[in-house]
Amino acid sequence: MTAAPRPPAVDLAVTALAVISPVGLDAAAACAALHAGVSRLQELESCCCLPPEGPAGDEGGDPEPVIAGRVPTLPAEVGGPERLELLAAAALQRAVSAAALARADLARTALLVALPAPEPATAGWGPGRALLPRLCRRAGVPDWGVQHVVEAGPAGALRAVEAARALLAAGRVDRCLVLAADSYLDTGRLAALDLAWRIRSRRNPDGFLPGEAGAALVLEPAQAAARRRQRPLGLVGGPSFGRERDPVTGERWSSGRGLADAIRPLLQGPDGPVGRWTLCNMNGEAYPAREWTLAQVRLSPDLPVVETLTHPADCIGEVGTAMPLLLAACACHAFARGHAPAPAALLWVGSDDGERAAAVLRPGA
Repeated sequence: MTAAPRPPAVDLAVTALAVISPVGLDAAAACAALHAGVSRLQELESCCCLPPEGPAGDEGGDPEPVIAGRVPTLPAEVGGPERLELLAAAALQRAVSAAALARADLARTALLVALPAPEPATAGWGPGRALLPRLCRRAGVPDWGVQHVVEAGPAGALRAVEAARALLAAGRVDRCLVLAADSYLDTGRLAALDLAWRIRSRRNPDGFLPGEAGAALVLEPAQAAARRRQRPLGLVGGPSFGRERDPVTGERWSSGRGLADAIRPLLQGPDGPVGRWTLCNMNGEAYPAREWTLAQVRLSPDLPVVETLTHPADCIGEVGTAMPLLLAACACHAFARGHAPAPAALLWVGSDDGERAAAVLRPGA
């Protein structure tokens, strides 16, 4: 199938990165560790999965500790919205520092924050918009020109990038700081996911290992970065979106249609077909792996052979909403360090509710 026509979208320059993760507390360390395949997964002392059933249908054996990727600087006993706030504040502070933003710059800067989608286990955490003032006070940067929260899971992080594009195109701000944070390391959330057969364990080999991370990108028009003689770390194009009608929380397997719809408009780039290097949020569950296989069939022959497939959940666990910006940071780091396996990076993610999102990143110079 021929790729659908897509209006030209001006690339935005990524001029600063921030990452806080189980394998690194800044972007350079985290991205280098993930490039090297460094893994930091460990047993959580306070959280256990349900034991497998015995021969008679009863619980067989002792509960099994959850294996997870944990940010080492965060207190193990803290969970829920406070843990999310700590992750987000650390990423925000690092991004402001990396971009060398002075307090006077914030009035012309938008802060766009992507957070987990509402779910029963997080209902008591409160709305994401309530986190913003606490987050800004904790990070010591309260005076933003525009503030906005998106609560839509992984696809929501690329919705925030789309919102940044609109703000910059309208001239409302000079730059945007897009931030995403997520943590599954909360006892209530882990228990609900384990009960729903989502956490990997002896009882459920078809599950994911939970993790946590915060990540941020500072975006501005490429022309503005050039005027400031700021060399971009990478360029990100306009995101594309699709909708899968049979999400992972449903009773049926994905058709791959929603993911293919999100990716298809991005496959033809100025330097040839895009997709040889693909980064995604596959996490060890069979559902996204099967979805990706079906999407590739739907995208044939426009999708080139995928030579490198990057999915950091292997090393740090599933980091949910933070994954798209972490993937973008990894791509920018690879471009800047000269070890990117292709001249463009295709990034795709899926949210539990069925929304699919994709974007393309290219070298900054």
